[in-house]
Amino acid sequence: MFFSIFVQFGQDIRHRSLLDNNNVQYGNRYYLGIRREIMLDKIDKMILAQLGKNARLSSQELRKTLQDGGHTITDRGVRHRIQKLEKNNIILGYSTILNPNIISEKINRIVLLKFTYKKSSQEKIKQLTDYVNQSSFCTYSNRLSGDYDWICNFIFDSIEQYELESDNFINRFLH
Repeated sequence: MFFSIFVQFGQDIRHRSLLDNNNVQYGNRYYLGIRREIMLDKIDKMILAQLGKNARLSSQELRKTLQDGGHTITDRGVRHRIQKLEKNNIILGYSTILNPNIISEKINRIVLLKFTYKKSSQEKIKQLTDYVNQSSFCTYSNRLSGDYDWICNFIFDSIEQYELESDNFINRFLH
């Protein structure tokens, strides 16, 4: 069970504890707020693991998983434990993860370049560097070692913008 105790500054603290940032003054003495460490048992850890995989699991589904793991607990017991984990700020909230490929209307493209080295290669590399530094579409660009020489990541607002800039890029650097 979670509880707070106050220990006078300078007194030996023999328990493992989490410091609370709230120092308290009572009269002319200052006290340091101490919280005892919250211990999680196997059931709490299993609940957290399952909710980490799927935060929409019902208490009934969690109970079944716990029973499959050899623990006897009721739906109400699972709900009580979740409320305790929320109250003690172990579970801070629940969130939705959206698929950016479906939700976003932006076009994300990665371009890998392989150079054919000629006398003009250094000038082309400088032009490429200037282009990606000035481009509002390029979010990442770097020289590589290995099969490819350069990588660029572009994000466009529309297909039309992507097509126009792709033509511009090809005319500038691949001819």
